[in-house]
Amino acid sequence: MYIVDKSGKQDGNPASEQPMNSRLLLPLLLLASVPVAGVVTSAHHGTRAAYIVDPAKELSMTGTVTKFRWGNPHVYVLYDVTDGKGNVVHWGAETRPPFVMAKHGWSRDTMKPGDQITITIFPAKAGGSYGLMSKVFINGKLVLDDEQTRLQTDNNQ
Repeated sequence: MYIVDKSGKQDGNPASEQPMNSRLLLPLLLLASVPVAGVVTSAHHGTRAAYIVDPAKELSMTGTVTKFRWGNPHVYVLYDVTDGKGNVVHWGAETRPPFVMAKHGWSRDTMKPGDQITITIFPAKAGGSYGLMSKVFINGKLVLDDEQTRLQTDNNQ
């Protein structure tokens, strides 16, 4: 909002040279972002919230890697498995963040499309064809055995 005298000239006040709308915009945006920030920071969950971390419920399968994602918040692999009827089922599994997996010798080159994997997962509580990695063999070589660590650490979540 501009303050204008009868001649049509602005009053010379620097505050009045900026429209009222733009002076209020920044404080309103900052105020509106506070609830969003709270939602984003509380969105992460423990593995027990999303997966059935129970050795009796683990699923093991052999398939072919279609995509390997090395990134935060978790390392993720997509793979195809042929079911008992000959149908290809697309699966996905996640594990720990890259900085943790690097301590286990993993890198962005650990898996690549076409690799044959035998994977054991804790299934998702919501069902579906995805889970939490427990054990992974790539081309016959054991590269992850996380079952005992998951059972010990994730029981406290």
